[in-house]
Amino acid sequence: MRPQVSDSVEAVKHCAKEGLIDGKRVAITGGSAGGYTVLASLAQSDVWSAGISSYGIGDLSLLA
Repeated sequence: MRPQVSDSVEAVKHCAKEGLIDGKRVAITGGSAGGYTVLASLAQSDVWSAGISSYGIGDLSLLA
């Protein structure tokens, strides 16, 4: 799991454990590089109920 994905997932898990959020209703959103994090997070974890990638980078090799 990429660092930005694992950091996001661990933050959700921690906040849910502490009772700060409803861990069953968590969304992630981002644009550009943040949009890539959204796509990677949705593909690599199951903590998200929904995600919005606004103009996210979907193909890193094409971007290069």
